[in-house]
Amino acid sequence: MKTPAIAIAENHSLLRRALLELVMALGFRVIADAANGKELIRKLSFISPQPDICIVNIKKIATADIETIKELKATWPHVKILAFSFSKTDEEVDTILNSGADTFLHKGGDGNQLKKVLDELFASR
Repeated sequence: MKTPAIAIAENHSLLRRALLELVMALGFRVIADAANGKELIRKLSFISPQPDICIVNIKKIATADIETIKELKATWPHVKILAFSFSKTDEEVDTILNSGADTFLHKGGDGNQLKKVLDELFASR
């Protein structure tokens, strides 16, 4: 079975490193990481094959992060997007999902939740 390839966009370097380590410990392969969506899109344009899943940090709803999701989906529609945020309101989550994210995970979750969501996204490709 193919090991799912993951790309990560997280603006906090310590959190990005921790997320990268966790994702690898859960059995996934991280092929790219970036400090923001713009950097991730630039990196992905040079990678082949593309990741199966992108984990994208959403800092605030009215930011470039939402545009990142839209651009990822427009450029690589087959790539699944997991939006990762502290956002909690239904309205915020709806905005994130309506922008093209395939699913949402609150940053307050644990590794088991992350693994379950990543497995489900990979299976739905």
